[in-house]
Amino acid sequence: MSFIEGILIYLVVLLLIFIYSKITPDNKQGNVCVFAFILLTLFAGLSYDVGWDYLAYRTAILTGDIERFEFLERELMRLTKKAPQWFFLINHALIIGTTMWAVKKRSVNVLVSIFVFICFPFQFLYGLSTIRAAVVAAMTMWGYVYCLEERKNPLLFIAVIVVGFFIHQASLVGLLLLPIYYVNIGRIGNLVLLIATIFVARMKLHFDMEFLGEDVNAMTEVAEMAERLESYEEVETGGGSVIHKCFMALSVIGILFYDKLTKDNKYVGKYITIITIGYFLASMFSESPVLASRFSRPFDAFCVLLIPYFLSIVPQHTKKFATNVVLVLMTLLMLYQLYIPNYNGYENGRKSTYWPYRTIIGRNI
Repeated sequence: MSFIEGILIYLVVLLLIFIYSKITPDNKQGNVCVFAFILLTLFAGLSYDVGWDYLAYRTAILTGDIERFEFLERELMRLTKKAPQWFFLINHALIIGTTMWAVKKRSVNVLVSIFVFICFPFQFLYGLSTIRAAVVAAMTMWGYVYCLEERKNPLLFIAVIVVGFFIHQASLVGLLLLPIYYVNIGRIGNLVLLIATIFVARMKLHFDMEFLGEDVNAMTEVAEMAERLESYEEVETGGGSVIHKCFMALSVIGILFYDKLTKDNKYVGKYITIITIGYFLASMFSESPVLASRFSRPFDAFCVLLIPYFLSIVPQHTKKFATNVVLVLMTLLMLYQLYIPNYNGYENGRKSTYWPYRTIIGRNI
């Protein structure tokens, strides 16, 4: 199958969402989130051998080799042993459902947010590959919007993080969102943080996580977490630094236009800080790309809310053109990610983990 043939299904998904948005009245754009939730959940949840970890998860569920996973995911694996595809369908429903809720509640341009979610690095496509980390990232963003911005309840947000810990232990990094919510560091603070991030990135720090688990008997849970972090640290992947530069660009744009962006909106300043913190964490662990992605993911997720705000400061007479440019750029970003050879499964001759796209329909679920 050629690249063009392989990516058609992804372009069709984007086109369907685009068309539905255009035929939906402006005052009912929230319905586009519902449509996207149904379409993307079926697309991801019914896929077969799409994503780095699909076959590994499916094999673990069928063989019962699930003890290395966190409690909630382990229990879900036990429940879905006779029909493993339900594991993927439920997880993707959580990822996409929580993200679409946040988009519907907070986005100033629903269509752009959905395109960002589908196309931008470390979002929907990456969620097809790293399911548990994607669940935690989406839950963290949802928890921030719902528990902190809507309910003003930090204890409820902490509860969300604790639940996330039993899905993926990297969720604990989401606790950094609490001081971000309560402390406004402003444009200067974000600039200082960005400069510090650039210095950290140039230092190429290397962290040894083994020290966390030295006293295994006294701190079993911490030791297990240290072992998991150490395994991530040993994995080498390419292109991570290039992807994180996309988030650096968002931080730079946010800082340059900080005053305009925050003039009439109390949320966007925090989103700029969150993206900058994510870039800082990714830079700190840049020598361990997988570990960097795990720690930055809950912060990177906020790009689906931030990017549409950039369009809100564009002059009205050019806003439609600027919006279309962003949609095209997002599509090109998706095509780039689909083009990169990154398959690590068992199928000889296959180059991409995302295409050819196949469904579980007709197979043993």
